[in-house]
Amino acid sequence: MVASDVLIFDSPKYCYEMSGQLKTLFDHYGYIWMSHRPRKEMFTKIGVGISTVAGGGAKKVTKSITKQLMWWGIGKMYQLLFNVNASSWKDVKEKKKQN
Repeated sequence: MVASDVLIFDSPKYCYEMSGQLKTLFDHYGYIWMSHRPRKEMFTKIGVGISTVAGGGAKKVTKSITKQLMWWGIGKMYQLLFNVNASSWKDVKEKKKQN
């Protein structure tokens, strides 16, 4: 992660939050939080939080991801989210598939 320019994290929605596995990763790297041991290498990076969900809640997931990245010292972040409103690909409306 230190050598990269962009950090991209993706998670589906589980109980209106990021997956437990991703949360565990962020907890593992909690020692580099700005309040503990800030790393200047992180200040110039771009962070991206992505989530695709069948219903609602993607915004909360991407917001949680970018909040974690903010505590790492990443100054520029983006959120990319898709609420497809379907439980299978064949049920996704054609207009959403084109986006």
